[in-house]
Amino acid sequence: MIKLLDGQTLEKQAVSTLRPRSVEIAGQGDVLLQRAVHLQREDRLIVELSLRGQLSQRRLAELVGKPHGTIARRLKRLTTLLRDPLIVGLLEGPCPLERADREIAIGYFLHRRSLRDLATTHGVSAPRISRTLHFVRGWFRGATLRALAEHRLRRGG
Repeated sequence: MIKLLDGQTLEKQAVSTLRPRSVEIAGQGDVLLQRAVHLQREDRLIVELSLRGQLSQRRLAELVGKPHGTIARRLKRLTTLLRDPLIVGLLEGPCPLERADREIAIGYFLHRRSLRDLATTHGVSAPRISRTLHFVRGWFRGATLRALAEHRLRRGG
């Protein structure tokens, strides 16, 4: 029985099919699991079952009832998103953005929701959402350049 982050358990999975813990993706399984909390439910479960349940992509595809290729591409897309520096900046550490701006950015960059959908959800116009996303991109560029400059100063370069 495997316990998932939302407290549910997966009882169908036999313990004998689990892979050794050392197979975690690039040793960052725990970090990815912490970030996966912010994913939509189905995406979060796929990442959790792959990392925490240590299921092969084929076994995961059988459990979910989708083709292996679909699960492989989806898992690759999700883990790439969870490693994206912009997503990491939004999810981890102190984020100076206003809560609403951060939620819009997470909805767009992580959940891949459309401008129209975000506008409807947040009760603002699509151009306002677009301006917010432009601001978030600028914030991230500035934060990245600042971190690089500080790093170079510490290195003495």
